[in-house]
Amino acid sequence: MATRLSRASRGTRSTGRALRRHSRALAAGLLLALLGGCAGTGLPPPVFGGDAVDALGAGPAAQLVSDPYALDDAHRQWLRENVDTKARAEDRLYGLVALFETGGPLELDYDLAVTTDARGTLEARRGNCLAFTVLFVALARELNLEAQVQEIAIPASFSRIEDVVVSNRHVVARGRLPGKEWEVDFGQLVRPEGTPERRLSDREVAAAVASNQGAAAIARGEDARGLLRAALATDPGLVQGWINLGVALRRDDEIAGAEYAFRRALALGPGESSALAGLLRLYKAHAPDTADTLESRMAALRAKNPYNMNFRGLAQARAGDLQAAEANFRRAVRLNEDEPWLHLALVRNRVAAGRPEAAHEALVDARTRLRDEDAFAFLVAELLADRSPRAKEPPPPTLLAKKKQSETAGL
Repeated sequence: MATRLSRASRGTRSTGRALRRHSRALAAGLLLALLGGCAGTGLPPPVFGGDAVDALGAGPAAQLVSDPYALDDAHRQWLRENVDTKARAEDRLYGLVALFETGGPLELDYDLAVTTDARGTLEARRGNCLAFTVLFVALARELNLEAQVQEIAIPASFSRIEDVVVSNRHVVARGRLPGKEWEVDFGQLVRPEGTPERRLSDREVAAAVASNQGAAAIARGEDARGLLRAALATDPGLVQGWINLGVALRRDDEIAGAEYAFRRALALGPGESSALAGLLRLYKAHAPDTADTLESRMAALRAKNPYNMNFRGLAQARAGDLQAAEANFRRAVRLNEDEPWLHLALVRNRVAAGRPEAAHEALVDARTRLRDEDAFAFLVAELLADRSPRAKEPPPPTLLAKKKQSETAGL
């Protein structure tokens, strides 16, 4: 676990002292042998009524997911015994970080397939990075520290659990101290400056935990539909939850429901590789002609992902090709005009190219397109932070729960 503390300026982040840690595997898109619409997506027309059937409607009514951060009295007492709750806020934070150190009181073991809530992780002392991050946030809040889970939009990576392929996402714990921000990153991934990030609401985190648990149930050959429907009732916008539900329904031969779930995932996340793979597998088994049509469009469909365009633009900008980066940033904004980070990349690129008037034009355009006042305020704050001198960071403390090398290679 890497950690980072940084100075906050008008709600922004300047790089400062260190405290950072991560959690990934937000949800498993299960693909390949055993496991695994809407207008404007570029998909072929549905074959089995997959734009009309409600995949959540089958079976008993879904229940909402419980609070993943909830602790019981015994856990609160354990925390009070291990961290000085009367210390100043920064010392409470470092005291909490020390619990997660190798050799510390928690002694957590990493397991990609295990996603639990805070209580479950404390009991089992085992979990993946999402589980660790949820636990960290729960304990931080118990110590009266501001904390939340934040997703970092990095290119998708994949891991294998036996014959199941798991799509991994990257999240961190983040919060604020007086005059500073902190980040705890269990994955310790190095990400390019300007990489999009987004705070996840407690509702979204609860749904992600349930979706991961559903994916693990699928891998064990168990019925996961109840968990996944609960996840999607809690957060209907969870792309990976729809993918997992599609896998579960396809395995149970609920073909129309599976088609709906995969197409819903693609409507919410254009170009999502796991959803495309799941839908293609479905059509290859049950509608070969439609599978051929979809396969011919795969490259174009994957190109609809605005984050992929943003990452290409960042790489081009680092290589000095600002003109090519401009084209990718503009396309990304057109595909998702509600994401402030995508506008920010375009403005920064024009500043770097020595085009201040064009940068101002992009900023005015962002003000018009962004419907969320907070999103625009965030964009402006980040631009102001770009003009502030960056503080030199001291070496971060060495922290992290035990992981098996074979499980973490490439993560």
